[in-house]
Amino acid sequence: MIRSLQILALLLLPTSVVAGPNIVMTPLEIGPNIPSTVAKSFQNHLRDLAAKKGGVSTAADAAAALEKAGVDPPCSTDACAIKLAAAAGARFVLTGRVSNVDEIYSIELSLYDTAYSVRTKNGEALCELCAADEVNPIISIAFAEFHKALATAAPVAAKKPAETPIPEGMIPVHVRTEPEGADVRIDGKLRGQSPIVVGVKPGTHDVTAGKTGFATVQRKISALDRAVKISFELAATATPPVVAKPPEPVHSNAMLPETVGTVTADPVVPTGSSAGLYGAAWGMMLGGVTLTAVGAWLVDLDGDVTCTDGRGLRECPKVFNTKSLGSASLGIGTALIGVGIGVLVTESILVGGVSTEASVVPTPEGGAAIQIRGRF
Repeated sequence: MIRSLQILALLLLPTSVVAGPNIVMTPLEIGPNIPSTVAKSFQNHLRDLAAKKGGVSTAADAAAALEKAGVDPPCSTDACAIKLAAAAGARFVLTGRVSNVDEIYSIELSLYDTAYSVRTKNGEALCELCAADEVNPIISIAFAEFHKALATAAPVAAKKPAETPIPEGMIPVHVRTEPEGADVRIDGKLRGQSPIVVGVKPGTHDVTAGKTGFATVQRKISALDRAVKISFELAATATPPVVAKPPEPVHSNAMLPETVGTVTADPVVPTGSSAGLYGAAWGMMLGGVTLTAVGAWLVDLDGDVTCTDGRGLRECPKVFNTKSLGSASLGIGTALIGVGIGVLVTESILVGGVSTEASVVPTPEGGAAIQIRGRF
């Protein structure tokens, strides 16, 4: 098993020295039950591993950096690591602890990256019932977990543009804006974008700063015998509300587009209400015809007697007096026929597709007949 771990460590760690980030390593914390000579072998092995990743400080340089930073090992906090890295001129700070309890070795390593302010710790690394010389491969495996952090390039600081030298006799004017990138004009002439330093002749000048989406600001300065520094805070302009354009009115005399071809309207199908009116109209007409026929019969019956020879149980002579009732029935029937015809004709005109013609024709017997002609 130990042999396999050693092979794995050799595969994970390259043997050649590569250029890389600087690492300052503090002395390992050594727990009880570990002899000093064994502890020193752990320390040297971890330092060799760090050296293969580039630029590890020597033990003497690390001790000098600790003294310069005014901190004591193991320097396991972030604040201490920042001080130590600054004193040693290194990017990474490597600390660790090795302890032994009942021949069970525990390895705890920690790497702080000052470029990203990130601390990385190895996972659980144990060596159970191990001899001292079997611990170093476990240290190699624990250190291999820092491979990704050590291989990450440091962020590149933005290069500050070189400032144009101010000619002799000119007064430098430093203009800054929040946000940056505003157009800076002096006395109406565009001089560049903020932040910027420009030279002006001694005197009074108008400085203007403007940026798209922000209100333009202007200030008057007096540049006499010393540099002038001016800052602007640009206020965002409110976006005007979008007003919907009202639809254009359609004029009666507007020219309509020419229609190509002939469009024939579909025939209108009578609705349920129209069908009901048609039925009512026909009902009134049929009722009117019946009442008219009854009225004509009653008018014709008026004046007839009940007997002819004077015999029988009834009083004789008895004359029928039905003219008034017949006339009323005839009038009501005629009115119903007229209303029905009117409803039928009106609906036919509104709906279309139906035309009717009705008339009352007297009969030779003294009655009346309804003559209806229509097209459906």
